Amino acid sequence: MICGLAWLPGNDPGDHFAKRGAEPKQYAICFGVPFRMNKIGFYTKNIAFAAFLGCLIGMAFFAIIGSGWHEQAVKYGTYALTVLVSLLASAIAIGGVLLNLDKQRELVERKHIAARSVLPLSLSRLHKLTESGFETVLDVPELRNGPREEALQRFQNLRIPSEDIQQIRECIEAADPPTQAWLSLILAHWQLETSRLESTLFDENLETIPRQLANSAIDWLTIRAMIIHLFDYSRTGRPPNSNLKPDYIVVPILSHHLHSTDLADARTRVLEYINEKGGWSFKGFQSRFLSSSDDVEK
Repeated sequence: MICGLAWLPGNDPGDHFAKRGAEPKQYAICFGVPFRMNKIGFYTKNIAFAAFLGCLIGMAFFAIIGSGWHEQAVKYGTYALTVLVSLLASAIAIGGVLLNLDKQRELVERKHIAARSVLPLSLSRLHKLTESGFETVLDVPELRNGPREEALQRFQNLRIPSEDIQQIRECIEAADPPTQAWLSLILAHWQLETSRLESTLFDENLETIPRQLANSAIDWLTIRAMIIHLFDYSRTGRPPNSNLKPDYIVVPILSHHLHSTDLADARTRVLEYINEKGGWSFKGFQSRFLSSSDDVEK
């Protein structure tokens, strides 16, 4: 006798995803008879069914004991029935555990779908904030010579709203590895660029060099490019491509720095650096942000 849990042959989980776009259906194989996992969940929670099954097993015990069979036949018959009950109980217990795991996975998936449904809004706000960061970096000379309150306000406006951080965090928890990597990289290097900008704005002993400011401005546009790279995922759920398009790193059309030659030179330097370190894959962008602006000058 065989009693256990397995995927029903001929019902590969990938087939359900590909053909129906639904969750794979899990089955228990008990004595050669397939049972859907949701059916097992119904039986394990149905007190009337459990009582009925217990009565049947008890009647079977009494039938064997009072059958008048040979002593050895009764002995081995009760052994066989005991083993059968143990196997059946084990199968039902495992089925209940798998059912609970399936429900937990479904709950996580629902939370992921809910978080991804508002991710486009969060990415849109981050997109605007990166453009503000780009403009703030280029306005550093004027801000340092102007009222400190204005510089402080411009810097504080670059903070990511807590609700957006929460939505991105939930997406990172449940997303596929490539999406997790890109989202994590955006948050990590947003913090890096804001830290550099804070030092540039408020450290009076730090000298500002136009060439380095242009490099930092392009770094803000690089974060913006990564955000654009994830828009398709936020709308469709498809994992992002492994390589980001270099055309995404462009100066905003409405910026009054659009025709700056310093920015054009900085963009060329940054793109060459990315190509040298790892290309347009995640690794290339990661190496770019782990370096300092001085590395690009070399």
